[in-house]
Amino acid sequence: MTSLVLLVILAVFVLIVLASSSFTVQSGNAAVVERFGKFNRIGHAGLNLKLPFAERRFEISLKVQQVDLKMETKTKDNVFVAVPVSIQYSITPTKIFEAVYTMSNAKGQMESIVNNILLGHIPSMEFDEVYSSQPQIALWVKAELDKEMAPVGYTINRVLVTDIVPSAAVREAMDKINIANRNQVSAKAQGEADRIKVVAAANAQAEAKQLQGQGVANERIAIAKGFREAIEMIKESANMPGEDAYAMLLFTNWTDMLSAVGTSQNSTVVFVPSGPNGLMDFQQQMMNVAAFSKTMGDKQR
Repeated sequence: MTSLVLLVILAVFVLIVLASSSFTVQSGNAAVVERFGKFNRIGHAGLNLKLPFAERRFEISLKVQQVDLKMETKTKDNVFVAVPVSIQYSITPTKIFEAVYTMSNAKGQMESIVNNILLGHIPSMEFDEVYSSQPQIALWVKAELDKEMAPVGYTINRVLVTDIVPSAAVREAMDKINIANRNQVSAKAQGEADRIKVVAAANAQAEAKQLQGQGVANERIAIAKGFREAIEMIKESANMPGEDAYAMLLFTNWTDMLSAVGTSQNSTVVFVPSGPNGLMDFQQQMMNVAAFSKTMGDKQR
């Protein structure tokens, strides 16, 4: 009975020893193995062995991690801004010892470096320059982080300056300036459009007047040609002098005018000399105008 108990105890002890002599490491991680509190080796992904009771291990992640920081400062033109910075970093697989045993607070160290870089550059830049230089600021921060963090086992994969955030009062003022500028551009464009409309309307009106004048001139030329041909035909057919032919044509037009005015639905009351004496006076006036026009034409020649 006693021997059986001893065998059971021995078997349990062997199982405990075997269980504590091996361990597994997940992919993307590494294991730091210490023997009696002193660094001994690095265990990689998969099954690993260790001395039971003498060695202990703990895992660290080799995956890319991110730390988000925000630093507030003032620009050269006295604009208070907040600068969010995202740092993507990982432990260098070949420098796990340095990453574990050299630095106790990597994130705090990164934050101090970022603050130092931003305070060294942004106060010497105006706000517009800071806003347009976000990629350059990210490069400055990454270069300094690479320099400081590489010796202690950290790789800086990427640095992102995600925004430049001015204070609420500055944002409101900038919005008002932006709105004013846009209104100015809009007013200028509207004024130019109105000017183009006015010029186009003036050109169209001038062209219409010109065409109207040409139409009136052509109409009068056609009437004059018609009068001349009618007078010539009356002279030839009736064998009468030119003045008599002109008087006869004038009398015919006179009676046609009276007939048109009298029968038109849209005509108004018009007082015209309709008797023979009135016609003779009108004829004499027309002949006087024709004689005057001929005299002026001879003087111009």
